Amino acid sequence: MWALNIAIGLARRPAPREAVALGLVFGVAQQVKSNLYVFPALLVAWSALALSGSIRRRLVLVCGLAGSFLLVSLGTPVGNLLSVGGGTWALPGSAGRTLWWGNNPLADGYYNYAETEPAGKAFIEAHGLTTRLAQADKLEKDPLFADLGLAWIRENPGRFLVLCLKKLNNAFGFFPHAVTFEGSRTTEVVHLLSCCLIAPFALVGMIAARRRWLICAPLFLVLLSYVFMVCLFFGTPRYTVIVMPVLIVFASSALWICADYFARTYPAFAKLIRRL
Repeated sequence: MWALNIAIGLARRPAPREAVALGLVFGVAQQVKSNLYVFPALLVAWSALALSGSIRRRLVLVCGLAGSFLLVSLGTPVGNLLSVGGGTWALPGSAGRTLWWGNNPLADGYYNYAETEPAGKAFIEAHGLTTRLAQADKLEKDPLFADLGLAWIRENPGRFLVLCLKKLNNAFGFFPHAVTFEGSRTTEVVHLLSCCLIAPFALVGMIAARRRWLICAPLFLVLLSYVFMVCLFFGTPRYTVIVMPVLIVFASSALWICADYFARTYPAFAKLIRRL
């Protein structure tokens, strides 16, 4: 939310200091959770196309934003690259394995450890990776799992599109996945109430925000990048927490619009609002 606040300020008053601050803050946020990994690229494109000023000034803003973000976020990949030749602190990646868990013969929109099941083993064997996976270490396995996940998507485009709908449903929880709540009826009811109450108002707020698209673009880009990541990997409500503040902002805007409409239409309602 801090990064989004800076982004909105940058749209109102473009300045190199705000651009650098935005890259640094969001770079740190990405180290915590990378569910919005597409967002920085969209943010850079937005700053290049939508911000006011000359081409030279836009270039300065883009370089400040992208440079500060990369400065923070590339620490781990660079460290891994330098330490692969025998270093002891290289961190194994998980994007490839996660891609495979979300896109495999047993995929249902949530994560599935398919490599331990007969159908998953058969798919791995059909692509000639059984021996390589058995001999690979943690760093080497991740790109192999990524290849398997992408191969399944290429070979099953129709099933993948249907799976995307299931992933989005699992992410936003309108019809909760049984594994997500582990049989807890209380948790299920709370999540249903929160999403079902927020989502309609958030949609109204998004429609109303179209006239202020430049200022609100970072909020839309957050949602767009998250939806993309859900469709590519898988959905779960606890990951959706990262975009709930954005949905609440749009929903709050819609509530204000509704209150203003009723206040102008019904004098009694206006008196009630003033008293509150």
